[in-house]
Amino acid sequence: MPISVTEPRWVDLWAGWRVPLGWCQIDRELDGSFVAWTDDWSLQLNIVEVGAQTNTGAPMTKELLIQTQEIGRPFDGNGWIGKQSLVKAEDDETQQILATQCADQSVLYCTFSCLEDQFLRLGHGVVGAIEHYPPKQNVSAGMSYHELDECDQLLLGCRRAAVEARLSAYDMRTTYQTGKGKLNCVRGILFAKQVSLSDNGALMALGTIFADVFVQDAGFHWVQVRQGDDRYLALRYKETSVVINAAESLAKRLEAGEKVNVHELYKLIADKVNEVLASGQYD
Repeated sequence: MPISVTEPRWVDLWAGWRVPLGWCQIDRELDGSFVAWTDDWSLQLNIVEVGAQTNTGAPMTKELLIQTQEIGRPFDGNGWIGKQSLVKAEDDETQQILATQCADQSVLYCTFSCLEDQFLRLGHGVVGAIEHYPPKQNVSAGMSYHELDECDQLLLGCRRAAVEARLSAYDMRTTYQTGKGKLNCVRGILFAKQVSLSDNGALMALGTIFADVFVQDAGFHWVQVRQGDDRYLALRYKETSVVINAAESLAKRLEAGEKVNVHELYKLIADKVNEVLASGQYD
């Protein structure tokens, strides 16, 4: 669900990026992109994280990344260098600021759109004020667990909303309120072939509801996991080292064309978790 930004503030994204926004709505799309909008303008941000090194072993710096960007005039900001251009959209009325901003090991792709010239100044101000601070690196190769940030919450909310939009009002009030009911809803959507098996965003949305059952019934909670250069969302059992990626477990199977019984998959994962817990082989 969208969040209202009711006063000027920094909105933390991920991979060390943040953007100043105020008096607008913000949300995450199924593809992971961040969006902000009012009745007068919209902003879409996509962040791509790259490896720490090039193929030759050299550090992947913003100076190397910007060399791959051919379009636009150079500009720079706090922690990044980039290129931007002003274009007309396909409707020939919407004006867009297209910007590529490169920091060490990540690239932010930005599109600010508006109809009226008066909002272009705002767009240039917002895009130019974006900041990047390198995320703290893990000292060891081990996992570290962190609370979900605002963008993580938005992404999960967006995925849940994509599934809930396919349910009837009756199912939302009754079936969907229990863990078993959520599994039945996911099974029903798959049986009715309401999503394409090539649509990763839709599959991850179903996977999120599947994972929520572990939160509701099995003592797990959502966390942000960091391991080396990797960062992803997963489920953690209480405050232990037992972590599962139930959403991806379902989505990957569906994407591979498997016929998945969601109740059997839930039991399979739950049984494996119980084996680990019973063994005591965890921190």
